[in-house]
Amino acid sequence: NATGTFTQFHKNERSACTSVNPAPSSDPDVVVSCSATGKPAPTIFWKSAEKELNNFRSSNFTTLNKDSSTTITSNLTLPLSQFHGKYVECVAQSDGIEKSVQIFSVQIFVPDENNKGKRFSMDIVLIIMTVVVLVIIAICLHTRLKSKQQNPSIRLDEIG
Repeated sequence: NATGTFTQFHKNERSACTSVNPAPSSDPDVVVSCSATGKPAPTIFWKSAEKELNNFRSSNFTTLNKDSSTTITSNLTLPLSQFHGKYVECVAQSDGIEKSVQIFSVQIFVPDENNKGKRFSMDIVLIIMTVVVLVIIAICLHTRLKSKQQNPSIRLDEIG
């Protein structure tokens, strides 16, 4: 019976900006969200260009699941100018296992009456892409867990 397994790993991104002041000094924020489920509870931290992003606001939420695993969701808020054209990396750790996902920036549209249809289309595309990525990750994790159950002599560090 192994400990330290991730059962899920999710990534989402969305804009937290509902309106943008057209003044040149304004800088809209982007909220990047990442969640990991593990037993024991995972910890999440954020990196970009191999450096930890400690100077930006992040908030973590904890959910205790029925199977005794814990889901941690971390939301990182940073100015769009710091994120545009770059990526941030969500790193989750649990009992010696580490998983990371790179989240790339997307073009954020300034909301106005003419862009509502484009924004809605972009949201739909992002939702579909996120679902596809989550399904692929779930299949990979299921395959790993199944192979580990069939061959219990494999150590955790040999799997990943």
